[in-house]
Amino acid sequence: GTSPGQLVDKIDAMRRKSAAVAAMLDGATSPDRRRPAPAFAAARASQRDAIWIDLAVAVCALLVIGALSWRIIRDTVQALRSVSVGVERLARGEFGHEIAVTTRDELGDLAREANRTAGRLRDYREQAERHAEQLRDAYATLEARNATLVAAQQLIEERATELARASRYKSEFLANMSHELRTPLNSIL
Repeated sequence: GTSPGQLVDKIDAMRRKSAAVAAMLDGATSPDRRRPAPAFAAARASQRDAIWIDLAVAVCALLVIGALSWRIIRDTVQALRSVSVGVERLARGEFGHEIAVTTRDELGDLAREANRTAGRLRDYREQAERHAEQLRDAYATLEARNATLVAAQQLIEERATELARASRYKSEFLANMSHELRTPLNSIL
């Protein structure tokens, strides 16, 4: 054999080898405290870059949404103003005014319907004007006929007065003649 001193040396050598293997296993299975610091720094930098990119994308998205919203609101307000002005003009009787239709939504439908209503009102007004003209012509004709009838009535009244006077003269003449003829005839008889 082996002497006890050699055994102690072999056990110490095995312990060292075991400690070395354990250290290697620990190094392979447990994280190294020095290695993660640069990785964490890189991850944090990447995370900051991602946050800035996300923030830039969010700001751009908000700007695009804001611009689109502003345009939609502006177009809607313009369409509302156009319809409002057109309806006010229709209410004042300006049926020749046509509302510009710029959209294909409910406001465009409203503007088209207001234009159709204006057209119908314009047609009704033209018909009313034609009827009024016809009524004026009929009234003028009636006035002329009435004037003719009044003149004829005056003429008839004058003739009736003349006939009454002539009839009275005739009756007086016949009464006088009868009296004048009877007196001599009575004396002759």
